[in-house]
Amino acid sequence: LVNLANILEDMGEYEKAENILHPRLTQLMVDQIIDQYACYDLLGTLAGRNGNFEKAIEYHLNSVELQQQVTPTDYKQLALSYNNLGKSYGMNGQIDLALSSLFKSNNIKSQLLDDDNHLLFAATYENIGNCYFAQNKLDEAQQYFQCAFDIRQRNNIPENSPEYIEYYVSVANIFGLKKQYLEATDYHKKTIEIAHQVLPLDHPWLAVCYNNLGKDYADQKRYKLARQNYQRAL
Repeated sequence: LVNLANILEDMGEYEKAENILHPRLTQLMVDQIIDQYACYDLLGTLAGRNGNFEKAIEYHLNSVELQQQVTPTDYKQLALSYNNLGKSYGMNGQIDLALSSLFKSNNIKSQLLDDDNHLLFAATYENIGNCYFAQNKLDEAQQYFQCAFDIRQRNNIPENSPEYIEYYVSVANIFGLKKQYLEATDYHKKTIEIAHQVLPLDHPWLAVCYNNLGKDYADQKRYKLARQNYQRAL
């Protein structure tokens, strides 16, 4: 059932995924810790998708605490959970706690993996970039976004993969803040191009992409194009 909920989350069917996980969590026995922390981790991701960041933090903390009770600890999963926790702290504006969790995630991965270009590092670099972006440290943010992009390139992830969507969104927003509007527009358009190839038409990310492009046009005082893209986001 957790695997089915994961698929629904990827499709943007967040409510359906939650409707599977909540009953499943209540059915689990006390000693089924692995299933419990998997449920909590995905519920945290879903809460974050819905903008309920405090609930997301609560779920991810539950997941981390449960994992630390398991012997032997699955350190790879623990690293992923610290990454998810850090992302939720960041989205909630708790940047210091976010960076602490994200660096814990990377420290665990560094001990587990010999390869600095392993794909597991990419998402955490992206989330660290988001933290620096929130602090308006744009150059540091762009550096981490680029690290995530480069790792995916070295691992032969196709450029039309959904994993690149957040990269293009983030870099476009940096260019927008730097008033480099042509570059920002190019990146927003690239994001939409990829999103249309790999996501359902009603996926929430498409609305985010069109809204971002609309804002970029509005900043350039190209109001007709801004309105068109805002309408597409609805």
